[in-house]
Amino acid sequence: MKTKIESLGIYLPKKRLTTAELLKRCKVKPRWDFTRITGIREIRVSEGETALDMAVSAANQAFSMSQYRPEDVELIVSTSLSRFDAHHSLVYEPSKSVRLRTALGAQNAQVFDIVNACAGMFTGALVVDSFIKSGAIRCGMVISAEQGSKLHDSAYRNIKHGLDGQFASLTLGDCGAAIILDASPEERVGFHLFDFVTGAKYNDLCVGFPSRKGGGTTMITKPVKLHRAGLKNGTPYIKEALDRTGWHLSEVDYFIPHQTAERTIKKINKIIYEYFRVPPRHNQIINVQNYGNTATTAHFLALHESMMNQTLQINHKLMFLIGASGLIVGNVTYTLDDLPTRYRAHQARAVAS
Repeated sequence: MKTKIESLGIYLPKKRLTTAELLKRCKVKPRWDFTRITGIREIRVSEGETALDMAVSAANQAFSMSQYRPEDVELIVSTSLSRFDAHHSLVYEPSKSVRLRTALGAQNAQVFDIVNACAGMFTGALVVDSFIKSGAIRCGMVISAEQGSKLHDSAYRNIKHGLDGQFASLTLGDCGAAIILDASPEERVGFHLFDFVTGAKYNDLCVGFPSRKGGGTTMITKPVKLHRAGLKNGTPYIKEALDRTGWHLSEVDYFIPHQTAERTIKKINKIIYEYFRVPPRHNQIINVQNYGNTATTAHFLALHESMMNQTLQINHKLMFLIGASGLIVGNVTYTLDDLPTRYRAHQARAVAS
């Protein structure tokens, strides 16, 4: 049995903030060309709403195109890293999943939270996939929303020099995402493989903690070492994932990587094809330019945009490349059903109404 994405919901805040505006707010400027290295032109920034609000909006978007109603959902997994409330305080209890169940009216759902850095939504999808395959549930939901912009103020205050590890915080944007999963009627469609590996010795390359100055959260990243570790360790696992799925590299229609920096993503593409010793194909989906790194929601935002712009079609074979602090390297293989067609039709109806 395969599990498939029955519906997708994406919520994007309306406010846009350009990279130039972000850097203008820093007292100390980076010693490297921020825009050229990251490729980020702008991000979305939430105003007057919490991560919970964005998660509810994304979930309602998913329900609006789904055959299921909130009361039909038997499991909700919340995977958000962002935990700020309306008063800018960090909230851990009650859990976000409990609050989502109440807000959505999903009274029949079991709920819990999973936190696994930027790999969170796929970790949640793996859990829901296991519940469905075991027969414990018929459908489940993974929901996340990130307010990476909440780290900006801390970075503005605390950046001390042009190579400060807090500059990576300025790549973070806001987004909500939700997926509803159920069993696929066709064995060829849906998730084929979830594969995650943790390199714990790299755990200090990206860390977050309560800011010691002025509240909020501080994130310290060693981006060069982090990307180097991911590039060094990731490619053999891609080969293993393809072998376990039964695919050849040439069968992958599109890679959807974690959206960190445009330069890094293109480097990943080059290394993959060099590893397999075949001429490169430029079949990676990149949308970091318009949204930045939206953490746990990044892959599903990329899925949304590439369906809307007609890039993805029925029967396309996808490989999601997972990268997260920890260091977590992962690969998820997936074959699309008619989701792109249904999604575009739904979005068109929503605009028309």
